[in-house]
Amino acid sequence: MFPTFEFENRFSLRFKLGAFPVAIAPSFLLLAVIAFWGRPPVLMATGFVALLLAILFHELGHAFALWGMGHRSTIRLHGLGGTTHHEANLPRRARIIVSMAGPCAGFLLGALVYLAEPLWSGIAWEPLVFLGAQLLWICFFWGAVNLLPLPPLDGGHVLEDALGPRRRALALGIAMVTGAGAGVLALRSGATWSASFALGLAILHGFRWLEERRRGRLRRFLDGDETKRKDRMARILGGDERPEKSQARAPNAVPASARPAVRISALTLPVPAAGKGPLEIPSPVEDFAEAKRLARKGAIREAALRLRRALQGGFEDLNALNKDPDLEQVRREPEIAALLDPLGLRRWRN
Repeated sequence: MFPTFEFENRFSLRFKLGAFPVAIAPSFLLLAVIAFWGRPPVLMATGFVALLLAILFHELGHAFALWGMGHRSTIRLHGLGGTTHHEANLPRRARIIVSMAGPCAGFLLGALVYLAEPLWSGIAWEPLVFLGAQLLWICFFWGAVNLLPLPPLDGGHVLEDALGPRRRALALGIAMVTGAGAGVLALRSGATWSASFALGLAILHGFRWLEERRRGRLRRFLDGDETKRKDRMARILGGDERPEKSQARAPNAVPASARPAVRISALTLPVPAAGKGPLEIPSPVEDFAEAKRLARKGAIREAALRLRRALQGGFEDLNALNKDPDLEQVRREPEIAALLDPLGLRRWRN
């Protein structure tokens, strides 16, 4: 399965296989032409049939797995192979089962063709022999390639779901190394198109790995300073500061513990006293936008405070934080630079 792309158009061939709607885009025909270019027209047509049967059987494996879980799906064949689309929100274990169902279905088709080899290999008709050979090649060889831990291949989806979101950087690192290795092997074997595809995925996952590492630094930084971040947020958002033991409370002041409290994310803040209006808590994205607005007006110090609050509130868009031109002077503020240094962001700026 590949990520969701819109390959269909008004020229797509649409039909149903039982409960599964199928759409074949014109680019799928182009894929077959490229794959079997240089062969006689009859064998090119036979290769198209083999490609259609193998990929359709593969996608039906995904579709039947989803159907067994009570979910509907649609199958689309296009210039990158095929996709099985669904709207189900599946748990990780179910996603692994669905991902593995496609390659297993392809291996099953290959096994059936292999068992029937005495029948079709004994017939002296070249298109039939070519059909059987191509089905075996596509089902077994490309089925094995599809199990490589390299998104968007099925093996890559299995890797991501097996490791989970907390180990996303590890999954991307494995995908990067796998893509580079597969690309080098493909180059040595003369498969230029396959090498370009694998090396392109390796470069893509390399950039994603770097970004995920930087996001991880930010998450660890914020999680490691959780107590201080809560105290700062409470003071910034209008909550009472915790009085020091040496400080005396005003005689008519209402203690914060006597007020009702509202739970917001992991932070408990006191509700304002009567007549003060509702408690309005800006999101980290709103704080970031306000920091940009203040920076454009030249209020660098106020913008720095807003940006700091956005970071402490969980703002994680490192690309915007690192490269937004409106915040160039704000990033030079010592207070903000001290936050960026542990994340390794300052050395990434142009």
